Amino acid sequence: MASRAGFALLALMAVAVLAVAADEAADAIAKGDAFLTKGEFTSALDQYHLACSKAPDNYLGFFKRATVYLAMGRSLQATKDLSDVLALKPDFVQARKRRAELYLRLGQLDESQADYTELGATEHATDLAKIEMVRQHMQAGRDAEAAGEFAAAVQHFTEAAKEANSDGALRMHRANCLMQLGESGEAIGDLMRATKLISGNTRAYFLLSKLYYRMGERADALTNIRECVKLDEEDKECFGFYKMLKKFNKAMDKLDAAYEHKRYAEVLQHLQKARGIDTSEPEYTRRFLNLECECFDNLQKPDTIAKCNEAIAADPQHAMNLVHKAHAFERNSDFEGSVDLHQKAKELDGENRQIQEGLERAQRLLKNSKKRDYYKILGVPRNANKRAVTKAYRQLAQEWHPDKFETEEEKAIAEKRFMDIAAAKEVLTDPEKRRMFDNGEDPLDAEEERERASRGHNPFGGGFNPFGGGQRFNFKFQ
Repeated sequence: MASRAGFALLALMAVAVLAVAADEAADAIAKGDAFLTKGEFTSALDQYHLACSKAPDNYLGFFKRATVYLAMGRSLQATKDLSDVLALKPDFVQARKRRAELYLRLGQLDESQADYTELGATEHATDLAKIEMVRQHMQAGRDAEAAGEFAAAVQHFTEAAKEANSDGALRMHRANCLMQLGESGEAIGDLMRATKLISGNTRAYFLLSKLYYRMGERADALTNIRECVKLDEEDKECFGFYKMLKKFNKAMDKLDAAYEHKRYAEVLQHLQKARGIDTSEPEYTRRFLNLECECFDNLQKPDTIAKCNEAIAADPQHAMNLVHKAHAFERNSDFEGSVDLHQKAKELDGENRQIQEGLERAQRLLKNSKKRDYYKILGVPRNANKRAVTKAYRQLAQEWHPDKFETEEEKAIAEKRFMDIAAAKEVLTDPEKRRMFDNGEDPLDAEEERERASRGHNPFGGGFNPFGGGQRFNFKFQ
């Protein structure tokens, strides 16, 4: 008798516990409904989690939670909850219909077909036809992809995605075809979606990293390859690319810092290090050549033209390569060539103010080259420093000093030549005057001086006359 009484007591206690749990579940569902009405999905989800744990045999908690998952776009979790609902209540038509829709969206065509058939093949003939349409486009897309007909494959996969838009495998197939077609931006969209739709999708993260790297987005490339390594440290493909990318980014970060501070020689050093780490992507080959052209120009290297020719061949639409080559032409006093290159650059990038200003400068240089060229007068290159200019001046001034000549005719020629030499020295040893001359303006030209004065700009006052009114003087070499 005592034993029977004990079992009865335990049964009563179990019933009481279940009753309390049921009450708590009902209370949680009510709170969840209130949050759901206000659009507070996270709080509603917390309450439905509680309801499901308190009353795992009550289908309503799972159905409510599936509703929130659907609202949050979490199709996989919603499908699982709906399956739990139907396991508890197989005749729940609304749950089966929602699951059929989700199966179709997820690309689980056989499962969707089974649910719609259970609901009634005649009543859901349109839905079953959609399933068959998706199935046919998927098969046609895979066949086209295997045959290398990527544009056709994308069309078929896109048609299938109109119904099966949460099919992770479909997204991966379409991303592969888009990558083959060079449509990186669209491929990235599919791959990002695929990382959410397929758990542990290391392949998607690897491809994302490769695409971002190819596009020059090094930070995003590193972020995605890290996700790949986190998911599977044994993935040799991911880990190998991760190691390479870390080294490459380190070199490129140093390059960027040097470039920002215009340390062009240092830029070239880091560029060579980066190039030694990886040369597989045409994007970086092109960028490196463009950067070398720019650095060679700024460092005034003698082989700037040859280097810029390489860059132009690799990237003919990059207007600044033409501009840097034009600067080298100017240093060689080929002003016609500089004008021509600037005009071609302007055709590529007509809105670039720097190119327009460069063209105007090159045109002034060409015009002035037909007058006096102070570099040619002294016989020094355009990048000669002040010491070289002064040395050349002294040698020529000694050679052409008027006092060294005897006849009036010789003195007149020497005096003209000497004035040009003195003018060249004045301009090329004065930083501001030299800057003006290098920019295509002659600071000692009387006509240009009047034009500057009319524009309200005359930094040097009157014209240049080393002899002061034409009188001779005893010149002291400096």
